Amino acid sequence: MSVRLKGFPKQVNILTPLEYLLMLLVLLYSSMWTLFVPAKSNEFLRLAYPLLMGMIALRLRAIRAPRMQRLILVTVLLTVFLLFTRYNIVRYALYYVAPLLLLMLYLGLCDEKGAALGLLYKLADIVVVLAAVSLFCYVFGTCLGILPGARETTYFWASETRTCTTYFHLYYEAQSADIFGLHLVRNCGIFTEAPGFAVFLITALATEIFLRQKPRVWRLILLCATVVTTYSTKALLLAVAVFGLQYLITTPRATLWRRFKLVVVPVVCVAVAAIAVVLLKDKMNTDSFYIRLDDLFASLKAWRTSPLFGTGYYNDDSIIAQFAYARPNNGLSMGLPVLLAQGGLYLVALYLSTAVGCTLRLHGYARRQIASFFVVYFALMFVSNIPFSFLAMLLLAFSLEGVRCDRTFSA
Repeated sequence: MSVRLKGFPKQVNILTPLEYLLMLLVLLYSSMWTLFVPAKSNEFLRLAYPLLMGMIALRLRAIRAPRMQRLILVTVLLTVFLLFTRYNIVRYALYYVAPLLLLMLYLGLCDEKGAALGLLYKLADIVVVLAAVSLFCYVFGTCLGILPGARETTYFWASETRTCTTYFHLYYEAQSADIFGLHLVRNCGIFTEAPGFAVFLITALATEIFLRQKPRVWRLILLCATVVTTYSTKALLLAVAVFGLQYLITTPRATLWRRFKLVVVPVVCVAVAAIAVVLLKDKMNTDSFYIRLDDLFASLKAWRTSPLFGTGYYNDDSIIAQFAYARPNNGLSMGLPVLLAQGGLYLVALYLSTAVGCTLRLHGYARRQIASFFVVYFALMFVSNIPFSFLAMLLLAFSLEGVRCDRTFSA
């Protein structure tokens, strides 16, 4: 059984630039560029609507019954959440439910053509290019001061008007930090702060390591070098975790190397733990650390008021009311606690169960790869307020529809 819909003739070639454009919108949704457009982040979701619909039309031949059933089931589940929370109804429908369903439909159609991972690969490609641009500007502009084209730009963010140096709006010197007693400008890329850039750098790094058949060394070096210049504790720790997980899930073929691994793994774990302690100890001396702790406890307090369904989609006020400490702005920083507070156990279960389901659809080494990718993603979400971002919707749709076979992975 299938539902027939009219579509355009096959246009595989034209879909490639359209997919790159869609992934660029996913990234721009969280970038500094949102501050220069009327609808802020939602501007890029609005642009994604016609783009996604056109892409679906170009691929569409038939919607099979199992796919329709999944779409209907997810629609029902998300509607139940809305009925119980009744908060932010219009934004929830326009900027969460509808984009998620469109992404599910498109990724499902991609899966039929053996291109389930194509969107994540393209997102990683874009991040690699932005990393190269930012690293070039950071070295020759920020550090050496010999790069021409520097301009001042003014923007309103975090409850105040700010000014920073930019190079053609492809790189912003938007943030600095004190690291081990040194005052350093952070590589923010095209983001308002370095941790925002770190979200995409770590996502790209995890994609390259866990989801590519043959990771390219130069890309890994470039991404890691860019991570270092962000001076982001979470980015540094998660980058180490990516390589550590890859080492753990890979089984050497030679007996000697397997025995060597048994000795090396405990040593590496101790070394990583020591690095983490040093970085966290330095982090504990900053206001950011205490704000994150306050965000965590405030989110838990808000969650206790409505454990099952939470306080509602994007109901930041319910968490802000629980703050124990004053801060320059009321932005939230801890993603999984925010998801728990605003979505309750209901939405947390949806995010986790779909990731587990996606993992269980695979076997052997491929299962270990996708499981490692999701471990890094949820660790990233825990320390980054991204549970309702365009990126989170993409990965939720991916876990629902993205991978249904092992052919895209190899040891």
